[in-house]
Amino acid sequence: MFVLILITNGLTQSIPEIINSNPNSTWVAVDYPPSIMNKMKHNSQISNHITSHETEPYKDNSNVPSEFDARKQWPGLILGVRDQGDCGACWAFSIAENIGNRLGILKCSRGFMSPQDLISCNDFGSGCKGGY
Repeated sequence: MFVLILITNGLTQSIPEIINSNPNSTWVAVDYPPSIMNKMKHNSQISNHITSHETEPYKDNSNVPSEFDARKQWPGLILGVRDQGDCGACWAFSIAENIGNRLGILKCSRGFMSPQDLISCNDFGSGCKGGY
């Protein structure tokens, strides 16, 4: 009989009502109208952000050097590679190093950027346990 009451109760209340009735909940659920949900889904699709443009194959590669070393091109301005250890946030390390190097090349600063700032601000990536 108890199960039947739960099922009946679940059918008469919306999911946000069930969540919001929990006194221990630390957030408020909202049942957005379908028009807003459709707009959010539409805006989140990657294809909406890609613009089509004509491309041509590269014709002349005679000016491309056989080798290139940024450390030689910009001595003292390229940072060393950091050891991320067991941290699975390679994306944060690569972003911090690349931005740091670009700042150094532009002589804006020595260019040390913090991967931890990026990791801490990302709510989706599980920190050093991996992520995107």
